[in-house]
Amino acid sequence: MGNLKYPDPRARSMKGYFPFPNIRKGQDAFYNETKETLGKEGILFAHAPTGIGKTAAVLAAALEVAIPEGKKVFFMTPKQSQHRIAIETLRQIKERHNIPLVVSDVISKQAMCPRDIAKEYHVVFNMLCALQIKTHQCPYYRTEENLLNYLSSTIHHVEELKELASKEGMCPHRAAIELASGAHVLVCDYNYIFSDISEIMLQRIGIDLKDIIIIVDEAHNLSERIRDHLSGNLTLYQLREGARTLQSRDKVLYTHLIRIGDYLNEELKDLKEGEERAVEKAFFIKGINRTLSETLDEKISLGEFLDRLRSLGEIELQQKHSHTLIGIVEFILGWLSSSATVRLLTRKETPALRYQLLDPSVMSLPILKKVHSAVFMSGTLYPTSMYADVLGAMGTGKPVLCREYCSPFPPENRRIVVSTSVNTRYIERGEPMYRSISKQISDVANAVYENTAVFFPSYHLLEQVWGLFPINPMWRIYKEQRGMSKEQRTELFAQMTRHHGNYRAMLWGVQAGSLSEGMDYSGNALKTIIVVGLPLVPPSLFVEQLIGYYSRKFGRDRGRMYAYVYPAVNKVLQAAGRGIRSEKDVGIIVLMDNRFEKPMYKGCFPPEYEILYADDPADVCRGFFAGLRQKGGRGK
Repeated sequence: MGNLKYPDPRARSMKGYFPFPNIRKGQDAFYNETKETLGKEGILFAHAPTGIGKTAAVLAAALEVAIPEGKKVFFMTPKQSQHRIAIETLRQIKERHNIPLVVSDVISKQAMCPRDIAKEYHVVFNMLCALQIKTHQCPYYRTEENLLNYLSSTIHHVEELKELASKEGMCPHRAAIELASGAHVLVCDYNYIFSDISEIMLQRIGIDLKDIIIIVDEAHNLSERIRDHLSGNLTLYQLREGARTLQSRDKVLYTHLIRIGDYLNEELKDLKEGEERAVEKAFFIKGINRTLSETLDEKISLGEFLDRLRSLGEIELQQKHSHTLIGIVEFILGWLSSSATVRLLTRKETPALRYQLLDPSVMSLPILKKVHSAVFMSGTLYPTSMYADVLGAMGTGKPVLCREYCSPFPPENRRIVVSTSVNTRYIERGEPMYRSISKQISDVANAVYENTAVFFPSYHLLEQVWGLFPINPMWRIYKEQRGMSKEQRTELFAQMTRHHGNYRAMLWGVQAGSLSEGMDYSGNALKTIIVVGLPLVPPSLFVEQLIGYYSRKFGRDRGRMYAYVYPAVNKVLQAAGRGIRSEKDVGIIVLMDNRFEKPMYKGCFPPEYEILYADDPADVCRGFFAGLRQKGGRGK
């Protein structure tokens, strides 16, 4: 694509690169402070409620800094729906200011691949793709200059780019990456910066971290994504399955894997079903080395063991599309290299050895030190100081600004009420509580008689309440199932939002699930959101270790809040925010758990949450919607 060319900075209006004629209240503060922070090579953590127009503000401000300084903007988001919003905003900026803006939208190579191998498990796909590129078997791995020239003159969403590239016989992912080398903005997933593939990708794009401005959308997800990426799990079944594949290929490796499995099995005998215990790094490595040094015809070192295991794993992957051996190698390497990690021997669900990252700043801090500047934003990035601490921003030496911006919603259009008559603590659970929650959900839904969503802290609690919920022929109820595919979720939403005549729709799902975070209920499709309970994670060694780690790092009070309380309340905020998606929407949020009255939890809500407390939330809901109807359904 050649060198990055920037538009003349003078080719913009008095309002910079903002895509609209007018800027909203609250949006202007976000725009100005983003521009100022990025200009100082700083980091902004922004709690920017839905409806404020944060995508337009942050992209316009970032371009104001990037274009004069010759920097590239990485707009990173975990959801493809947010890709569309970013791409549409960039199209509007380009059109309004008549500038030659080049944009590349990219997702994973597997998701963009037009070939049948894209249906394979991701480890299998990655190996097959690399092999077929190396052996020149992939017909799409070539460059079409005419296509790239066309893509650089227009702005396309990733699905459009995939279709265009496939028709021209070029790998869509390669097209997106080659386009990115000459793009002003790259729209991508977190892992293009915050994972082990970032170094390779940046080399392919031809840019250093110091020349990148990063924008992290839905930033409340980032720390957990980093933790997941740097965690691993190895089961006894995987070890035995791996040994089975080696039985006729390599007797030495076969015997070693069997004995490593036996070693773990012996250690697991001390644990009861459902128990786990913390172990040191040396625990597993000592067991492997002891096994490798046992009397066999051929003794090998740990390094030789891993090299031979990987070589045979690659053959197994190519011939039988099995990734078991590669998975064992990756786990051992991760076990050896991971820092700020808790290591567990567990008999929960399945006997296994597990390592889980405690501190995501081991990855994010070095990156934030090197990038030009950064913005972390979300409608639920509260408290912003916690995210700055957890991601290590305060250790970068850069100026850090933590801000909570005002909600654009007219306060009379939204009501938030806490039910003080129910509690979902584990010690309170039982049929009387389930029956009480069931009745209260029914009372609220019948009082408002508008499309309603109910989100529970777990599938177990959902099912318990579901079994006692009174049948009402005036409601069409749609229930989230475990393991639903994206297509099934989309169809469920489509069914729910279809015209129901005199009926109303009710959606039942779980907090932190795909329907409470991954779906965008636009058009005021939901007017009532009921959030049942506080999704505190069950006690475990990992939670105990995380609380201890953060307490040592940030102090006892903040440690417990950071590790345990704030993440739970953020799930509540995410679920609660499904109803009102624009400043014109109206709705009510019912939080069913009297623990939200307690100062520890009450203080976790952002400033725009003006909360009422009531024993009978149905009365509050009835009055709220009656008032809206008197005003013509709008509350203005």
